[in-house]
Amino acid sequence: APAVLEMLVKKEKVTLLDIRTPEEQAVVAMSHPASLSIPMNELFKKNNLDRLPENGKIIVICHSGNRAAGATALLKSIGFKDVVYINGGMISLITNLTPKNVPAAE
Repeated sequence: APAVLEMLVKKEKVTLLDIRTPEEQAVVAMSHPASLSIPMNELFKKNNLDRLPENGKIIVICHSGNRAAGATALLKSIGFKDVVYINGGMISLITNLTPKNVPAAE
């Protein structure tokens, strides 16, 4: 999670792929401009795969990292090359936020 926050602060070109359910997202949503929300059960439909960048880093995130690990492996198996996940998921991302590493708003 700290490395992801650093990428966002440096404004590196990444896509934050949030695969949590709509119910989970209703409690804590990702509003970063680089975020894309596609629930895990919808991710492997063609129209949703077409929304993912073919080139560029994709960072998969879920609540704890378990679903993201599986989704990352599956995305790699179908040809997405630069895909990683946040170990610890949203929990890790939130607990690693500090006033000094919060990405600045545009």
